[in-house]
Amino acid sequence: MFPIDLPPLRDHIEDVPALANHFALRAATRFGTPPRIPSPEDLELLVAYAWPGNVRELIAVIERAVILGNGARLEVAKALGVAPGAAPAPPRALARAEVDEPFATLDRAVARHIEAALALTRAESRPRRRRRAARRQSAHAARAHAQARAGLAPLPRAVIGASEIRSLERGVDTGR
Repeated sequence: MFPIDLPPLRDHIEDVPALANHFALRAATRFGTPPRIPSPEDLELLVAYAWPGNVRELIAVIERAVILGNGARLEVAKALGVAPGAAPAPPRALARAEVDEPFATLDRAVARHIEAALALTRAESRPRRRRRAARRQSAHAARAHAQARAGLAPLPRAVIGASEIRSLERGVDTGR
């Protein structure tokens, strides 16, 4: 393995116009729109942007501009989220202005996402677990009642399996 050091896009901003032209033509082919290249105003916006996300972010912005332009033009200003003619604010400055806390690490963000998903899953599954427990309880009571009528000693709960519970719920005799 050979390590290759690629400088971030913000460190070689002079490549943005050529890359933007290339990715605009590639996006037009991908989306089946007429080929369009960024205008000088669009290139000014792209060069003024901070590019924290590197080349992948540039690709995403150009593809979004092609989609927003509906084949008639590139909507780079809309894709960057700025008013036409205005310079884009650095994304990190916007984020700090909106939130007082520093950015979470990737591990912490993933942990928060997993915790939220688990909380949702637990909240949705509680009623289902309660219904299952009620079915098991009622199936056990029905079996014990049937055994008492037949003069048999009731079986302990652990002996009744899930398939027998479903059979009892449907009214099918399990033969025990």
